[in-house]
Amino acid sequence: MKKNPIENQVFYGLDLIDENRTVEVNLKNLLLIYKTIGELISFFHQRGHYEQIEDIHKYIGNKKGGILSILSKINHKDYEEKLPQEVKDILESDDFHSPILQYYKK
Repeated sequence: MKKNPIENQVFYGLDLIDENRTVEVNLKNLLLIYKTIGELISFFHQRGHYEQIEDIHKYIGNKKGGILSILSKINHKDYEEKLPQEVKDILESDDFHSPILQYYKK
């Protein structure tokens, strides 16, 4: 099966969403997302931050600690439980998920 570049995976289906459509988001949760993305960029923008695979493992962590714990909290606790059903329907739609797998999925 053909593999999909990360950019294609992330942007897939977004063109189906009306650019003028808005939703109300809790400011604290929005700032948590902003800071988390900033942290990811800060770590990964410079290869010197992860010279060995162990550096990446330490940074990523797991659901109890590390950046993965923050991402899991955002995805499951802050949004999955609070999203309106209409938004959940969009996220679950086949039109929103690329049929081409990421290179790391076998």
